[in-house]
Amino acid sequence: MADCLSFRSEMGCSSSIAVPEFSSDVVMGDGFDMRQLYELQDKLGSGTFGEVHRALSNSTNTHRAVKMISLQTSPASKSSGEGAKKRKTLDGDCLDKHKLKSAQKEAEIWAMVGKHKHCVELRRTFVDVNSFFMVMDKCEGNLLQYFSTFDPTRESEKEVARIFREMVLGVAHVHSKRIVHRDVKPDNFLLGGADGTEIKLCDFGLAAVEPKSGWLCGSHGTAPYMSPEMAGSSWHTKSTDIWSLGASAYLLLYYHFPYMPYGLENDSSLIKRTIIKGFPSPCYRRRGRSRGLPQPSQQATSFVRALLERAAPQKRISAEKALQLDFVREAGKRAPQPGTPHAAADDDEDEGVAPRTPVTV
Repeated sequence: MADCLSFRSEMGCSSSIAVPEFSSDVVMGDGFDMRQLYELQDKLGSGTFGEVHRALSNSTNTHRAVKMISLQTSPASKSSGEGAKKRKTLDGDCLDKHKLKSAQKEAEIWAMVGKHKHCVELRRTFVDVNSFFMVMDKCEGNLLQYFSTFDPTRESEKEVARIFREMVLGVAHVHSKRIVHRDVKPDNFLLGGADGTEIKLCDFGLAAVEPKSGWLCGSHGTAPYMSPEMAGSSWHTKSTDIWSLGASAYLLLYYHFPYMPYGLENDSSLIKRTIIKGFPSPCYRRRGRSRGLPQPSQQATSFVRALLERAAPQKRISAEKALQLDFVREAGKRAPQPGTPHAAADDDEDEGVAPRTPVTV
């Protein structure tokens, strides 16, 4: 995609607000050896917090994806004596208790999401002395990859409206569960479903449960998609995801980020300062190498503008109300309402799920 650079997610200071306890039906560290039930295959991708591999269920011959998070202390932490609580594993390496706690939190929040047509489903988890594994539905690529081959001279804008609507549906469902995703971006929307065209929100590694006050703090996410309040490490709510959704839609429509310092596109600190200042402001036009392409419709532009409300986060449109904006409303006249679960068959029983037991290492 023209003018688009790759950025990694960031984890800032954590909130001082206590996260409420929750429970789920996802099997958490059930005592099975993951490799006895699944055959790990090729690597599908990697990120700041782990790798994702293709996996084949030995009992059902079904392909899944497995996120693997190393629980071993990094070499830098070992040599400097830094890091979180550590414990010797069976092979002599150090277990990083902070990594284990973070992985458990991600899995528990993801389990709260449950089944939904526009969210990647967490099937089960495993833990051993070296790694934490999260088994999920396998999808085919992400939206950034999809739009890199998207030709607006041949494709209808109705297809873009469908995609944006399904992105909003995924975020709306997560918000209905009192979860703030905090890393909404095209890379975290995958294509799945029976025909490989359904848009599904994934990666809950930076997600948090909304406290009773509604406010969280800290700086989390990926710089070009951060809301002004997130970029400034200020208090934030679910509305930060709406801004990130708008920044994602802006990139996919116009092929550049809404806020970007001239000539310093790879400097995350300057990008965040630009977002906070609001200057240079978005032009809402295709430019540079994409200047010759047809410009998006006024309805598409109005949709993005509604999401990128910067004057007051509390006035930013909600995901539910965003579904009523003209650009995506037409795409949803025959589609299920937000919050409707995906009625796919649950084949967990065929994959040897045992009763839930606590995670132990």
